[in-house]
Amino acid sequence: MKMSEEIKEENGLENVANANEEIEFDAQFKRKVIAFTVGAVVLLALLLILMCYQLVKIGVENSRKAELTAAIAEVDAALENGETTIEIMQKKWWIVQRARELGYEYPGDF
Repeated sequence: MKMSEEIKEENGLENVANANEEIEFDAQFKRKVIAFTVGAVVLLALLLILMCYQLVKIGVENSRKAELTAAIAEVDAALENGETTIEIMQKKWWIVQRARELGYEYPGDF
């Protein structure tokens, strides 16, 4: 009888040890899943911030281009009306230079 009690006790200890290993494995798995999820959320947040920054930058560049195009059109209209003062010519030159600095090409460029 003592023998069967010892066997039951050993089996019980083995079952407890197996249960502890399973709990430890589950805890490790949960930590890995949480770490992966946090990493994915951080990456997505960074990508979203980068995308917003690029959209704002594109909007600013488009407004600069529109502003320069309007200024050039204004000066060209003044020149077509026969106004050829030095001030208008200088204004056009500065506008074209600024556009070139920003990377825009003027139709007369090669």
